[in-house]
Amino acid sequence: MPTGPSSQVTNIGHNVQAAENATVSIGNLVITSLSSNDLVTFTRQFLYAMTHRDWKTAETYLTSINSVTSLDDECRTLLKLLEYKLFLLQGREITINPDTFVELLRNPSCKQVVKDVVESIYVHHLAQTSHSNAKKRYHSSQYKESFTDEVFYEIVADKQELELFIAGGLSEKFEHELCAGVRCAIRNDDFLTAVNIATELNTRYPNTNSTILLSLSKALKLNREISGRHFWLVNHAQMKELENQILVCLDFANKSEDMRIIRIAAVLLATTCYQVIDLIKLCSENLDEVEKIIPEAHNLPAFKVRDIDTHGFAKKIINGGELTISESDFSLVSSALSQGLITNHEIKRWLDKGGEVSASDDQVKEFIQIILASIICTPTDKRQKFKLSERLDDFLQSSTDKLKNFNVIAIHQLCLNLKNVGLFIYIVKLVEPLLPQTPWCSPILEDYAEALLESDQIEKLDRLLDTVEGIDENYRFLAVKIGRYSLSEDFSRAIELAEKGTEQYPDSCYYWGILIHLLISTNAERERITALLKEIPKNVLEKYSNEGLRLLHCIARVDLELANSFMLEWFIDAPVEMSIHVTNLHFNHLDQLQDPMDFQYPSERCAEAVVYSLDKRQYTKLLVNHCGHSEYLIDTMSPLGGLLSGAQVGDEVKLGMAKYKIIEKLPPSVGAVRISIDIRNDINTGTDSFFKMSLEGDGVDGILKWVDEMSQQKQIVEPEIEGRQIPILMRLNQTHGNDLVKGSFLYLCDKESNKSLKLFSDGETPQESAILDVLALVYLSLTGLVHGVLRSGITLYVTRETQDIVSGWLRDTSRDDYLSIAKVENIFVKTTSNDIARDDSVNNLRLLIGECEVLSPRSIDMPEMLTKLTDSVDVSHYSSLKLAISHSIPFLCLDSMFCSFYHKLNVNLVNTNQFMIDANSATKNDEKRNALCHVQFVLPVPLMHQDVIQLCTHDEKGQYLAAEILKMYPNHYPSSEIALEVLTECSLQSICAAFIGLDNRQPLSLSRWRYTENIVYACCKSSMECLEGDTSEKRLATLISEVLRKLETMPYMTRFSLALFRRFVQGYFLDAKQIDIELRALRRLKN
Repeated sequence: MPTGPSSQVTNIGHNVQAAENATVSIGNLVITSLSSNDLVTFTRQFLYAMTHRDWKTAETYLTSINSVTSLDDECRTLLKLLEYKLFLLQGREITINPDTFVELLRNPSCKQVVKDVVESIYVHHLAQTSHSNAKKRYHSSQYKESFTDEVFYEIVADKQELELFIAGGLSEKFEHELCAGVRCAIRNDDFLTAVNIATELNTRYPNTNSTILLSLSKALKLNREISGRHFWLVNHAQMKELENQILVCLDFANKSEDMRIIRIAAVLLATTCYQVIDLIKLCSENLDEVEKIIPEAHNLPAFKVRDIDTHGFAKKIINGGELTISESDFSLVSSALSQGLITNHEIKRWLDKGGEVSASDDQVKEFIQIILASIICTPTDKRQKFKLSERLDDFLQSSTDKLKNFNVIAIHQLCLNLKNVGLFIYIVKLVEPLLPQTPWCSPILEDYAEALLESDQIEKLDRLLDTVEGIDENYRFLAVKIGRYSLSEDFSRAIELAEKGTEQYPDSCYYWGILIHLLISTNAERERITALLKEIPKNVLEKYSNEGLRLLHCIARVDLELANSFMLEWFIDAPVEMSIHVTNLHFNHLDQLQDPMDFQYPSERCAEAVVYSLDKRQYTKLLVNHCGHSEYLIDTMSPLGGLLSGAQVGDEVKLGMAKYKIIEKLPPSVGAVRISIDIRNDINTGTDSFFKMSLEGDGVDGILKWVDEMSQQKQIVEPEIEGRQIPILMRLNQTHGNDLVKGSFLYLCDKESNKSLKLFSDGETPQESAILDVLALVYLSLTGLVHGVLRSGITLYVTRETQDIVSGWLRDTSRDDYLSIAKVENIFVKTTSNDIARDDSVNNLRLLIGECEVLSPRSIDMPEMLTKLTDSVDVSHYSSLKLAISHSIPFLCLDSMFCSFYHKLNVNLVNTNQFMIDANSATKNDEKRNALCHVQFVLPVPLMHQDVIQLCTHDEKGQYLAAEILKMYPNHYPSSEIALEVLTECSLQSICAAFIGLDNRQPLSLSRWRYTENIVYACCKSSMECLEGDTSEKRLATLISEVLRKLETMPYMTRFSLALFRRFVQGYFLDAKQIDIELRALRRLKN
């Protein structure tokens, strides 16, 4: 062994040999003496590594120093204690003789710092079995200094002792003392204190250890603040902090192998309810370390590897005859459903058999049953939706305050189901109690924002949009914001945001579709929209999707051929699945069809379709390059495909024993439509309204036969079902929700329907303005009262929806190719656009809608009761109601049943009856059609006595209507005096008009005044019912006497009127002599 100075560098596993005074370099340590006091520097470095949990460095130091062969007993005893400390901190099993501590503490050659180290390890040792003993030893120790303090606070000290530690000041504490303070605070669950001490530590000693301790403290503090809430429901600041901590943690994990980072990741993962994929991956790779923080980690779903087939197990649960399943089984079923592994129909079938979920808590059970009910509910099944609404109302009434205890993911899934069926107000009610004051853009908040928009809770939505940060960078929130601006008709801002959406999400069908829709709605230049279509990435519409289909319909409004080209590719991929979409696209855009042979967008896969015959059957198929087997497609590379591709129309080609005759060759898009029509008809099981007619050789007779059958189908709903009246608005929405103008005409022209229609007589008489929906517009147009309304000077408002519906109907019915055929009372009636152009009602409607102003609703929260009407009434009526409430403008509603309901909710309503009376007074006689509507359709209209009297002076239709009205209301007068006055005037006016206008050479019954007799007869009959007198003869004589009295200076007209009265008397077998007696008595009385 050399005795002179030497230098030797060592690593783990290297033996070190040196004389007692030799210099040994171990890493950064230099040992000049091997006595225990000379190991102070080594000990400090070793403890530094321990404090930093740098196990590798600590083990390297121990291994290297233990390799020195000339260490004395004291030195080896100290090293033994240091190794013991390392094992304790690592959680490894080790035993030691307690006398070892005493030996070194009593050794007078040991420096104080070494004794401090030994004392610290001794306290740590005692704490393994008794914190009380460890605490006593610490407080009584005469050797304790900073290293003992470190162990005491890290392992033993309670919260009160930690407070004393802090009170002593942190600025003069060593690094290892500050580390102990952080660990003490964490051990005592005082995470705020841990963050404060760790911040001081990291500021003074910026290194990996201090950064890790600060990150762990922050993660634990945030976890405590969130307090078990789902991270979707934390406030914005907390979410921002959580996201930042996750990024820091993942960055740390990429740079360092320190296993404490895994503990930070585990805490953060628990804070996110085990939903961050990167953290799951990191923790899954180090599950043993995770279990030091989360002991049950191996049982958590995020880390549990399922050894069962979820799909098969869920199928077995639902289809295996088990009608009562557990909550955990329901979770499996729900998961399989969300992944598309089982269907809604399978769930419904199970529920119909009596399936239910067992749960220890009744509220949890009801919540699960509601989720199941929402799964099987469909948007069009109003009965199911009503039942689901009732269950939700009951549940929310009893359990709103307990919603925070329910699984947020389950609530989110329920929200998605409710969104699918259109019950948005319940999404608002479910989510609202859960939200923090300043939420972030979480999926549950996205549900809430969309529901606020769709349920017209606009004030709440505006407040939310002002509160939440980063909404323009969130996919769904950006869509909500576009919808909000569109609602207020701030289209420039909506278009700006939609353009931003296409930039941020270039592969999103939704944002391309909404941008095109907005540009079309604002009448943007066609060149601008066409240029936009070229910017859509090709991959966006490469495969079918629901959003892609909506985009395709938007494209079709601008470039139908482009839309057809994409649809063709989808059809080639899946003919049966796409057949409904192909036909819908075709029929919805018939007005845009061009020459089918002029296709601008040829398919790379399909150049043509072919119609051929084989064995007396005819086939239509697409000729496609390299396609799979399909009964609707033929591969051009196949022998038959090659023959058909090369053949011309009229050619016959032979393949084997089969002969094929080419009947027609078509563009591929035309062929796809024809094939789709056949497929759609073949697969229709009664759930599709589509029907295919085959006329074959019947020609016109075949068409008329189908028209006859269709005309016999009831087009409207009966006004009364099982003794209960159904409001006209509900019936209109049920049968003609997509064709409101036609439906309004049908209902208002139906006698049975009109018998239950009443004009609301409460409300106010508008002085300045009123709001009209489609039904009101059609009523005013049909009756002709539109002219009086316009003369009144009242401003008439309609919503954008009403404007679009009416304008669209007028545009469609005025097209040159418009034609409808119907059978009315055994007569086939053909109607063209020219016929419609001559119709007074349609022209009145065109005039009226042209005079109405479009008004947008203000920001309000629609009353919950009214938001539930969206399934019951049409979009025009609901939007008009919303407009009326938001602007406090009276609403002209024709449904008195709904008016009574609205009146109770303090909605401003027009007094419909008085409004129509005023309109009638301002309408010229030649413009009025109210009497005609009343007689022909029993439509309730304002009819004054003067109106009937005026009609008596008009030949033909006028007198006919007057007579019919008099017959309809023979005893409808407030008093006998007024009855006599009106009946006398009607008789006089009709008699005088007929006498003056009658050609003496023509009998009355054949003249244009032939209905004069009907009027006189109606007046006579009415007089016998409503005038005063003991007998019919006396009451009739009163009328005759009054008429004759007014005609006494006109003998010819008197004789004319007497002739009419005599015929009535004879026809009704009255006593003529008694009438003469009554007349003479009346004459004497008056004289």
